[in-house]
Order: sequence, then structure tokens, then C-alpha cells
Amino acid sequence: MEKLSRGYRLFDATSQWLNVLVFNGEANYSMSGDAYRYKRTWFMRLVNFLFSWMEKEHCRLAYEADIQRAKNLLKEANQSV
Repeated sequence: MEKLSRGYRLFDATSQWLNVLVFNGEANYSMSGDAYRYKRTWFMRLVNFLFSWMEKEHCRLAYEADIQRAKNLLKEANQSV
């Protein structure tokens, strides 16, 4: 598995921390991913607009990335047993 850059990981960790602080969300979900998961429509519209220069449907893609990261961790844990 490819290791993500330090900057990306720092941004992602900050998003997870803010998700807990602002929305009382799950610590392993980014703000965008958690917004998609719980259908926080107003927040998804805002975030998708802010990230529209980079990708379409940012919140959905963030949610899918959060799920994939969890699957990778489970696979890694099962391989070490």
C-alpha cells in the first residue's frame, strides 16, 4: 500500500479531529466523510462547492476513502495474526 504524504495525512487528521470537535462525529471519519455518512446536506453542499475545483462529489469520495482505509487496516491486522 502506498504511503500518503505527510501533508495529506496531517490534513486528514485535522479533519478527523474537527469532526469530533464540531459534530461530535466518529474519530476515524473525516468531516466530509461523516457529512456524507449522516447526510448533512447543508455541509455537504458547502464542502462539495469548496472542493469543486479539485473533484466532484468530494464528500462521497471522502467517505469511500474512509471506508477503504478501515478495510486496509483490518486486512493488515488479519495478516499479522
